[in-house]
Amino acid sequence: MQEQLARHAVVGASSKIKAAQYLRMSSERQEYSIENQRIAIQEYATRHGYEVVSSYSDDGKSGLTISQRKALSQLIKDVVSGECGFKTVLVYDVSRWGRFQDADEAAHYEFLCRANGVDVQYCAEPFVNDGDPLTVIFKSVKRAMAGEYSRDLSVKVAHGQKNVASKGFWIGGSPGYGFRRGIIDQTGRLCTVLDNKELKVRQSVRTRLVLGPREEVETVRYIFALCSEEHLGCRTIAKRLNEAGRLMRGKPWNASTIRRMLHSEKYAGTLVACTAIRRMQRPSISLPKEEWVRVENAHDAIVDMKTFVAAQEAMERRKRRYTEAEVLNGLKLTLKKYGKISGQLLREPDCPISHSSVARKFGSYREGYRQAGYDGIKSTAWLDARSKNKATRSKIERAVIQVANTLGLKCERSTQGTFKLDEQASLRPVILNFLPTMREKMRWTACINEQPFSEFLLMVRMDEHNSQIRDYYLMPTELNRHYQFTLTPQNEAKYGEFRHDTLSKALGQFALVSLGDLL
Repeated sequence: MQEQLARHAVVGASSKIKAAQYLRMSSERQEYSIENQRIAIQEYATRHGYEVVSSYSDDGKSGLTISQRKALSQLIKDVVSGECGFKTVLVYDVSRWGRFQDADEAAHYEFLCRANGVDVQYCAEPFVNDGDPLTVIFKSVKRAMAGEYSRDLSVKVAHGQKNVASKGFWIGGSPGYGFRRGIIDQTGRLCTVLDNKELKVRQSVRTRLVLGPREEVETVRYIFALCSEEHLGCRTIAKRLNEAGRLMRGKPWNASTIRRMLHSEKYAGTLVACTAIRRMQRPSISLPKEEWVRVENAHDAIVDMKTFVAAQEAMERRKRRYTEAEVLNGLKLTLKKYGKISGQLLREPDCPISHSSVARKFGSYREGYRQAGYDGIKSTAWLDARSKNKATRSKIERAVIQVANTLGLKCERSTQGTFKLDEQASLRPVILNFLPTMREKMRWTACINEQPFSEFLLMVRMDEHNSQIRDYYLMPTELNRHYQFTLTPQNEAKYGEFRHDTLSKALGQFALVSLGDLL
């Protein structure tokens, strides 16, 4: 081995080999800092006649996979292209190349370099990577040890987190709306409260959940009251909060956020942690409830346990799948009690069924009301249309992406259902349902919420049966400042310039003119 090192120790100054350095640091140990690696590699390059001409650095990246390591991916790409401009890659040691759980994966990336005429040298290892049989064995052992180190560390971290959580401490992540993290000293007293997203000074510092600003605490209690007392659904609660201007840290509420909040036991003072396990950057695996860490009275509660349980019962009732006979019986009981049936009455706390179960079992509210013996069905047309809108909206969203791509427009969909075209124009599809009245036989209408905001509205007008698309209206949002938009034969000419027969023609406007011209 010493003879191999000696052969590479003396190289003429005039024959320096061009090399690239690869640096990586996760957060495991200070001796692996980027600067320390850079210094060690430079010393190695000086002693062995290398000239570092390129540098690739993955700072703060785990070595388990290559998926998040952009620098290593770019290095491999440059080498394979044959135009990298260097003949050697200098790495601090085998573990910096990666702690891959399959040692062959590390060997594969090194082979790609070697197959394209680029060697890989490990500067801090006691061997020269020249293909010698002993070197190959030594390198394989080091790769296996690097992977094993990560496996052992993962087990220790998981055990440590479980131990910390069992004492009622918060083990990481956002505390959630209504809470903040409080730093606890060794005697268990509260030292200071961290602001939202504020980091701890040291990783070893322990924190517990404490109540957040009064406004947030009151909003959480209001949400639980709407669910447990008024029996409102998550979507309705979110809408009421947004309309009242009680936003979630400046952002509108949505049903998913409300649902997660209502299901979270931390609002009743119970810490629930370690519900899933994710090791070695593999997908998370949910653990059975008996393996969860649950600590009651771990911190101050925002709502009492009675209110929390009532909210769970209310949500379970809304989630229940009723039989057709149960739904029909519930409709008849409502009709007998009130003399009529309406969506509002079906949302009452004492109603034996959920309003959504009617359309689900009978295909439409109209049919459910009819079978229950209620003739006042003139006001259910909007309910029937709404029951079809979910499937129609999904089809429209898929069509927008497909047509935009065909037209050469870059199209990105947000989680709120808006689209970004060519990274400048935002677009929101809105369905115009056919909803005639006694006075207006031909009438299409749609509710236009202020959120989510978009610069353009794509009005999709349905036919008289609300089953097929009739045409499209593409117009700036600023032309529709009212909550409800209505289209009739009387005002159809007013919006004629925005009408298009097909979706291709409507979206084609973005390909033909600039955003400023459209606005």
